[in-house]
Amino acid sequence: MAGIKGINTRVLLGGYLLSSQTNSASVQATLDRVETTPFEAAGKEYVTMPPDSNVDINGYLTFDTANGATFEKRLHTAIGTADTVGIVYYQTALAGSPGYVLPGAYTDNMQIQSQVGGVMTINGSFASDTGLRRGMCVYSGTISATGTTTPVDIGAAGSAGGYAYLFVTTETGTGTGADIDIESATTSGGTYTSEGTFTFNGISAVAVTLSGTVNRYLRLNCTDLGGATSWVVTCIACVAGVTY
Repeated sequence: MAGIKGINTRVLLGGYLLSSQTNSASVQATLDRVETTPFEAAGKEYVTMPPDSNVDINGYLTFDTANGATFEKRLHTAIGTADTVGIVYYQTALAGSPGYVLPGAYTDNMQIQSQVGGVMTINGSFASDTGLRRGMCVYSGTISATGTTTPVDIGAAGSAGGYAYLFVTTETGTGTGADIDIESATTSGGTYTSEGTFTFNGISAVAVTLSGTVNRYLRLNCTDLGGATSWVVTCIACVAGVTY
């Protein structure tokens, strides 16, 4: 089985796709245990702490006139304002591929390496009290009309809800109050029910909480472009008990 190549990785920070500016991304999740053994215990006792998760991203120092869609700017912004980090790994297609999301993430560490006679690099580590969530990419591409995307099979239905994240990375025209539903059904060609609605006004990362049963097949349904000509979006759905 061929391994996934680095070129088939998408790095999303908030509403920005920064894969062309980054060259490595490490996803880490650890579960710590603290010993709480009292004197009279027959054996060792522990308390399990909440998962400790972080994402380390390395890339290159670049600038643009907008001063927004750069790795350096996103790292600096997330020092004081929480952002959402998304990583999608894929073989041949983004839809259906595994994705990891670190919601409410702050920059834990930022370093700029000023090399002599070489390319300047920038390294950053993101941490979040929420923890790392594993999901599947439901869709990644351009939405230029109302309607649905091709369903993705997540493998099983979930009974305990979950979360879905929409990374809006490009806006053509000017849109306000655009709406995209995430829907599920028991079969690919079955009847789809809305599990939540992403509402957004421009480049951003939007989250919705899924509740109750989330069926096996997921798709997006754009119900309102909000006046924009098109949007480029990537959606990662994290279903409890199924993807994480």
